[in-house]
Amino acid sequence: MADTNSPHFDQEPSRLKGYYVKKLGQNRGAPRVWLQGSQPTLAGFVPGTRFDVRVKDRTVVLQANPDGSRMVSAKRIGERDNPVIDINSRELLAVFDGMAAIRVVVKDGEIALMPLASEIKKQRRFNRLKEKLESGEPLAMGSLYHGIGVLSHAIHAGLAQAGVPARLKMISELEEHLVEHAREHNDAWSVDTRPYSASI
Repeated sequence: MADTNSPHFDQEPSRLKGYYVKKLGQNRGAPRVWLQGSQPTLAGFVPGTRFDVRVKDRTVVLQANPDGSRMVSAKRIGERDNPVIDINSRELLAVFDGMAAIRVVVKDGEIALMPLASEIKKQRRFNRLKEKLESGEPLAMGSLYHGIGVLSHAIHAGLAQAGVPARLKMISELEEHLVEHAREHNDAWSVDTRPYSASI
């Protein structure tokens, strides 16, 4: 399976001119992607170049087109006009909703904006958490460097006070005697709690 976070991921590698990971900005309550300098230049997007923007699945494609609806602007740096592309649209960038960063794949005459695999996974985790909270399904919790479980107990007590059910599914603690103490005295433990007494 291809690593979609890799700069080498491309169905047409011979056309690949550059790969960037960029933070997704915000402006006037809408997501914003700002490209300048080498990012548009490598695709042939110089100041004055016209292009279209289309959304396909989870990809936003900037495609060079002499009759395009948008135009690359310029930012003067020193004695040179650097190309600038500013996409600030809730509608066009809706596919990246809730994401902090995206990847930018640059080809000849084309710039593709795509979600990072890590951002997609984060979004899926958030959606699973939201579904569990809405349905009342207990949250599965894990505790690393557990000790006797004081912090773990406090978290479970706080969640219970807020009406959020949780189950301590596993703990990790190097010292075996602390594991035994927690198992006997920490009421966050249950028959389903699995202890791992070993080095991380």
